[in-house]
Amino acid sequence: MIPVGIEHRGDGVTILSPAGRLTIGPSLAALAEAVDEACRESAPRVVLDLAGVTYVDSAALGEIVAARRRILAAGGAFALARPRGKVRDLLELTRLGDLVAVRESLENAARVVLASS
Repeated sequence: MIPVGIEHRGDGVTILSPAGRLTIGPSLAALAEAVDEACRESAPRVVLDLAGVTYVDSAALGEIVAARRRILAAGGAFALARPRGKVRDLLELTRLGDLVAVRESLENAARVVLASS
């Protein structure tokens, strides 16, 4: 199973940091579980840090969209941070950045979710 680090920052932002390949199966289940945990907070402000992710498939893109939907439904805000290489290319190709804020640094992504909530 892909590890998903969870960091609760003092400013109320939760950073979720998966590592490795984010694909259909256990890795997406781990991400969904981490998002569900974040949604138990009041108005969750979540940044998905993609710096450690080396590959995403179409199911992972779907889970990112679903995570956004669940977080917004909980009254929160969501952003992506630090996509690299092919992951960044795929986000651009699919225009996911039109739906979810994508930032090159954790701090900029945190500012987005703090300003949105």
